[in-house]
Amino acid sequence: MAASPQGVYATFTGPLSRGAQLWAAFLYAGQGAYLSHWTAAEINRLRDDVASVIDVTVPVERRVRAPKGVVIHRSVHKAMVWRPPGIPPYTIAEEKSGS
Repeated sequence: MAASPQGVYATFTGPLSRGAQLWAAFLYAGQGAYLSHWTAAEINRLRDDVASVIDVTVPVERRVRAPKGVVIHRSVHKAMVWRPPGIPPYTIAEEKSGS
């Protein structure tokens, strides 16, 4: 996956896996973004189903237009810097959300 000024494009062919969809939403949202809300609950395995939209939180001072299937939230809360490799930053169960 790669980000460009116009959006995000896949560097492979075929359908997008859920992981690729999450990366695309995160990359689209840009600097300071992290997956949150129901999407973070999905990643943290706090829910059994796949979220119907991808929730992404960006810094409160940024404005991002949500593409189809993505909900953008704004918050003063910053996600923890460390994350497991291979997964975009997301709110972990132990963090409190401030959206």
